[in-house]
Amino acid sequence: MKSVIWILSLVLLIGAVALVGCREPGPAEEAGRELDEAMEDIREGLDPAGPAEQLGRDIDDAVEDIQEEVNDLRDRLREDNS
Repeated sequence: MKSVIWILSLVLLIGAVALVGCREPGPAEEAGRELDEAMEDIREGLDPAGPAEQLGRDIDDAVEDIQEEVNDLRDRLREDNS
């Protein structure tokens, strides 16, 4: 029983650390995003998406943009309050 509690505590701690980790993307993350976008462009050229799939991709992109803006705003607010 103690080992189960210990393992669950460890999993929760790792999850918390992962969520609190770096907020600003580093150069490797930016390069990864650019690579992902390039691969998506290549895939789109080889197998064009239908209208519904393209709409889904556009929505995904919009949600990602909103998430980035919210994170940037949160970080600026934290800096202003520090």
